[in-house]
Amino acid sequence: MFTEIRAVRNDGEREAIYRLRFETYCRKLNWIDVSECPGGQEKDKYDKLATHFIALENGRAIGTVRLIQQSRLPFPMEDEFSFSLPSRNAMEIDEAQAFYCGEISRLIALPDNGCLSRVVSLGLLQVLIRHSIHVGLTHWLQALHATSFRFIRSHGFRLRKFASGRRFMTSKMFPTVINIERSLSDFRDHQPLMFDFLSQDIKPEDVVTRSEQVLQARQA
Repeated sequence: MFTEIRAVRNDGEREAIYRLRFETYCRKLNWIDVSECPGGQEKDKYDKLATHFIALENGRAIGTVRLIQQSRLPFPMEDEFSFSLPSRNAMEIDEAQAFYCGEISRLIALPDNGCLSRVVSLGLLQVLIRHSIHVGLTHWLQALHATSFRFIRSHGFRLRKFASGRRFMTSKMFPTVINIERSLSDFRDHQPLMFDFLSQDIKPEDVVTRSEQVLQARQA
């Protein structure tokens, strides 16, 4: 079994993640009507502005996540969920500090593959945080349902809700923010193995193995 996690490289991989999103959000969860996704691909106006990441197992897409950086458009959580951006207090910065946010969405890790879905999910977060640091992001924004909220927080990320949850489609979504620098500082002080995993650029073909090692060590 060959697995790798990395940024999307071509149109074929981009179409593969759109199909994966369609199968997940339209077919499995029924969050989005099939009629809104012609050609069996779930995509929206933000995809052209996003950096997409893919988890591949023997060439098949088994996971994805996207990162939308600040632009002339409002973030999806502002547009679709009517959430205002968090206050500086929620972002844990003072009035003098500059910030550069990106919104994370469409995090998917299939349960029916050779790797456990939580291994793939953590691997996707690893490549996401490395990319975020390289492009200078200071914060992640996410509108999360309860399961994703618990998953990300269980790993020790400094995840904070900044407004009341609202129902979107069939799920209640909570607006959250992560201060990337402070999260890494917490990992360095309290979870050195996780800090080592998140603070290094790892070859795409090694991300899953390293992710699995981190999870196994935490369970030991």
